[in-house]
Amino acid sequence: MLELCSEPLYIYSSTQLEFGRRAGIDTAAMIIKCSVTLLLILKTAWHPAHIFAAAQLASSAVVLAGYLCYGALLVSQDCLKVNSWQWDAEDRQTLNIIGHFAVQAAEKLLLAEGSKFALVALESNYNQGVYGLVANLGSLVVRLLFTPVEEAAFTAFSRYVMHSMSASQAVVPGACILLFNPHRRQPA
Repeated sequence: MLELCSEPLYIYSSTQLEFGRRAGIDTAAMIIKCSVTLLLILKTAWHPAHIFAAAQLASSAVVLAGYLCYGALLVSQDCLKVNSWQWDAEDRQTLNIIGHFAVQAAEKLLLAEGSKFALVALESNYNQGVYGLVANLGSLVVRLLFTPVEEAAFTAFSRYVMHSMSASQAVVPGACILLFNPHRRQPA
């Protein structure tokens, strides 16, 4: 949920081709996540699920803080205008569409992660570890091969939407980018 709050500025930085900023924020978040995980494993007797949840929370907080600082910088440089607006029919329609997308995203999460939920409920830690190792190593090659293609497609689509459509025409594609972004950080 914390990272979702940073998505608008994440998308803005992507459309402005600020990959260095994104890489810096993501690197800081990963370093914090790894450090918190290591520290809690060595210094506490917490359950591993709580340790990884705390590490993910710390990582999400760093991502949110990074993009909030970026937003503050944009506002101070008058690159980003903060306007007060009133709800009109178009805003309500957009909110309705985003609500439908959110329900679909929840269904997608349940379908994609259902096997993990079942493993946690029914299998031993050893079997969960074997499954995680096989699943992650199996997808590593595919991720390495297709990450550059995904990044290029995401950037090209973002630039296309920003330059060829008016703000009202970009609502649905923008919502799609927000909810189904292939580079959105996934929970641990």
